[in-house]
Amino acid sequence: MSGSMSGDRSQGQVSTVLRLLNEVVRGSSGIPRDCARRFSEYAKRLEVIINQVDKILSETPPPPVQTALKGIAADLRKVEATTGVYNNKCKIYLLIHCRNLCKILQETAQSIGNWLALLDLGLQNNNDLQKKSDQLSREMQQAQFSKMMVEAGVSRLASKSLGATPEKEKEYAVRLLLEFSNVKEFCLRIASEKGSLLLLSGMAGNVENPTLSNLAEQVLRKMEDVEENVHQLAAAGRFQLLLTLLCEGSENSQIQMAECLSNMTLANSDKELIVTKGAKVFVNMLSSTLEAKSSSLLALFNLSTLDDNAAVLVDAGILPPLMNILFKVHSIQDPVPINLKELAAETLANIVSKAGHWEFAVVDSEGHALQSEFIIHKLLELLTHIGPHWKVNLLRILYGISSSPQAAESAAVHIKNGNGIVTLVAFLEDPELDHRIHAFKLICILSERLGQDFAPVLRNNNRLVLLKDKLLNSGLYASEECSAAAYILANLPLSDHEVKNVLGADLIGCIVNALKEQRGNRAGRNSWAGNTMVEGLLGLLLHFARCSDRTVLDSVRENRLMIVFKEQLMYHGQPKVKLLSAKGLRYLSEAARTVAKDLEPQPPNGWCVSYMLMCVNPPPTPVLCPVHGVPCDQDSMFCLVKANAIKPLVELLEDSNIDVQTAAVEALSTILSDTNNLKACVEELDKEEAVQHILGLFFVVRPGQLQERIVWMIERILRVDEQSQRYSLDQSMVKALVEAFKHGNSSTRQLAQSALTNLKELSGASAGVLSRSRLQRFGNPQ
Repeated sequence: MSGSMSGDRSQGQVSTVLRLLNEVVRGSSGIPRDCARRFSEYAKRLEVIINQVDKILSETPPPPVQTALKGIAADLRKVEATTGVYNNKCKIYLLIHCRNLCKILQETAQSIGNWLALLDLGLQNNNDLQKKSDQLSREMQQAQFSKMMVEAGVSRLASKSLGATPEKEKEYAVRLLLEFSNVKEFCLRIASEKGSLLLLSGMAGNVENPTLSNLAEQVLRKMEDVEENVHQLAAAGRFQLLLTLLCEGSENSQIQMAECLSNMTLANSDKELIVTKGAKVFVNMLSSTLEAKSSSLLALFNLSTLDDNAAVLVDAGILPPLMNILFKVHSIQDPVPINLKELAAETLANIVSKAGHWEFAVVDSEGHALQSEFIIHKLLELLTHIGPHWKVNLLRILYGISSSPQAAESAAVHIKNGNGIVTLVAFLEDPELDHRIHAFKLICILSERLGQDFAPVLRNNNRLVLLKDKLLNSGLYASEECSAAAYILANLPLSDHEVKNVLGADLIGCIVNALKEQRGNRAGRNSWAGNTMVEGLLGLLLHFARCSDRTVLDSVRENRLMIVFKEQLMYHGQPKVKLLSAKGLRYLSEAARTVAKDLEPQPPNGWCVSYMLMCVNPPPTPVLCPVHGVPCDQDSMFCLVKANAIKPLVELLEDSNIDVQTAAVEALSTILSDTNNLKACVEELDKEEAVQHILGLFFVVRPGQLQERIVWMIERILRVDEQSQRYSLDQSMVKALVEAFKHGNSSTRQLAQSALTNLKELSGASAGVLSRSRLQRFGNPQ
């Protein structure tokens, strides 16, 4: 009876073990980890052994078998409970808890291995089964799951999970990386996973999730403890390790870091950080070995593309070594390869592209500045002797120097005196497109000051026609060459003959159409080419507006340039455009009186004509223009009144640019040029509140051209009785006129005295007495 009961218990233990093994295998399949799969394989092999044990068991199994089965069942229950916890969890959750899972499975496997060793004692009569059991026992006793987890790619799966959508899964992944990041090999493995450091950098800067940000920052700092990660960290925007090696490392480390930076696409903030920390190191490397020079120049070229870095690099002393490399003669003892010279020129061109700092720096041991005669002439000399590959960089350097408000005047003079005009003009027909473009841009900026000097050189070999052809062949599209050509032609002093026969009246219509297209082109409105094109085209129209040739004037009238200038004045915000448009209105308004004389009706001659007039109704009396005394209209006359251009010019008096204000005053002054009709002209200005605005500007203006032009207008205005009566007791007016008399030039003083005289005559006192009393009150002129 007892034997039968013992056998039943053994059979029950076998069934329990087999059931538990089945549950473990099924539960392990829901855990996508190698350790679970490994344990599941053990369980399947164990199931085969237990089934064979079941077949050979006697009614009363040996005690070792009974004890082993009981122990195996207890261990399998632990595994069943563990797999129930981790079953169907996400991969990153399993990675977070992988050490605990691995520990349980490993300890259980080793324990089952020990129970199998005990089971072997009851299988001595079955050598084959005993052999299988013994082999599985040894494998499970020696099972190692933690090391296998790392080798199987924890870093890879965690890195992939960094880009997961659920924030919690990202946090799990970062926590896992942080747990393993104390191991150098693991840090290297994380850095090698594509995109992992970039994702971590993004998380570290995420202020919306401070917990995740803090965890990511901790991981990245662990990564920075491993020097081998420097390139991957820099590529992810983490430059602390690189900067440390650059600033504190050996010369070899500095060279490697510079080379690393030279090949990177850097954000502007990164360029700023690197230059702020490492500028002096890069500059010192320029005076070191050839390898150090080369790597430093490559990095500096990349970093100098940020405008704001120019000042930092100049303060760090970059200009003297750059100029030394650029001008130094190559020798075997002290070689300076041509590619280094080209890099130095490119870097220098980047630095001078932003004005405002380098102009005050010394560039060599003799104390020369970049805009000095010595340096400008050296650059021009170099430009004529070097190969074609880096001439464009020298042109860019000269353009940057010539564009600076602080250096432009000196540069223009030295370029002129160094025969630079002839040298630069030759580039306009260079076969290399880049050479032509930068030569056009350089001559464009120089022509503002040297137009008179460029004109005779450009007249030679029909280069004026070349410039015009650039305009027409491009369809007046705002390319850099076309825009510069228009601007250069606008700055040249052209005769009426050249305006008529080189430019040609037909060009007016093309320019007007191009200006309309530019107004509708939002994309190019703020570009250099777009702005330069508009300014150049308006400058070209000024040539036609100043021209006295009748054919040209007819074309000006047909194309309604008065309206064109007014529209550009009203709808364009660029100061230069407003200045040119106001000048255009002035020139046309000055020409209006000449045109008006041609339109004055001539009295009929002969008795026949008189007899005919008696027999027919007289034609209606035309409305005469109060300014010109003839019937003006927008199309046939250049009249500011009929063109409704007075109000836009008055609005320019409040512009912040003094040159624009001056141009507006000069345009308005043309209305007062005829002293025989001053009253009507002043009344027209008064209707548009021009007199009030002129006086308001007069009270605050400083001595200079603008003050002189305003005083000229005020003197004319005060010749009209109503106006002089209105302002005779205005102390602000008198004080401003006295100040102009005291501090203005000779012309301004004469005009101010004449204006004061007009006011005094209305007061009833003699001019001499009032003049002395007024001037004594406000102080005698110096």
